[in-house]
Amino acid sequence: MAVPLLPHNVVISDATVLINFLNSGAFQLLLEVFAGRLHITDLVRSEVIHNDRDLQIAIDEHKVEVHKISLEEIQHLVKSFSNFDEGEASCFKLAKEKNWRVATDDGAAKALVRRELGNLYVVTTFDILLEAVDLGFLTKDQARQLIEDMASKADFQYSNQEFGGFIERLSIK
Repeated sequence: MAVPLLPHNVVISDATVLINFLNSGAFQLLLEVFAGRLHITDLVRSEVIHNDRDLQIAIDEHKVEVHKISLEEIQHLVKSFSNFDEGEASCFKLAKEKNWRVATDDGAAKALVRRELGNLYVVTTFDILLEAVDLGFLTKDQARQLIEDMASKADFQYSNQEFGGFIERLSIK
């Protein structure tokens, strides 16, 4: 039996999710959903180079915690899995150590986390938006609009199947 995720709303985010929220102007929403329990690694921080002012402010205000992960600690992961970069590897390492969920939209990262830790450990942009609707931070229409904004402003790429699942889950909320 898997150890429960403690606390439930702690997440270690890779750059894909951060970029979706930063570039679409919805970063404050991400901070509200995780209420001070959003973590990143220094390697992920170095990947976010555009529209990063809000991220730096959140780090300075301790709304996002940055963890240092050395390249030596994760090189075996990067070499072992195709399409797995240092930022995603550092998130996986920390998630495994701390029993935290991983916020990612990267296909390789999602597959590895699901295989090694389980489905409950993967949190996508779609999941975060659904949580925001549940918490009353967004309406259903605002969530749909935000997906469009992320696709155009943040180059958020997703499959028709993922989008269909999001719309289906949104419709029953």
